[in-house]
Amino acid sequence: MDKDFIRQVVTALITGVGTIAGAFWTFRGKHEEVQSGTEKIYIDGNQLLFDNMQKEITRLTQDVAILKNDMKEMKEDYEAKIERLEKENDDLRNKLRDSIAEVKYLKEKLKQ
Repeated sequence: MDKDFIRQVVTALITGVGTIAGAFWTFRGKHEEVQSGTEKIYIDGNQLLFDNMQKEITRLTQDVAILKNDMKEMKEDYEAKIERLEKENDDLRNKLRDSIAEVKYLKEKLKQ
């Protein structure tokens, strides 16, 4: 083998390795910047999603509190209405009993 040929092969190998190492060194930082930017977008998107979920949970918690308050008021209203209707029912039952007693009294009086 010729010494010039070996020198050219060694020079080509050293130059090739240097070029590849330089390319990796140069693009390594850019790849990290791109990856960092992508990760930032991903993290920002997830943070926004998380914040929206927190707001939704807070809103739903407030809605549940309002509904509980409304249910309490409705329960009190219905209990008062039921109590009033039970009293009215008792009054009507008493009037009916009095009317039946009066009818019996009048029938007995009529028979005499």
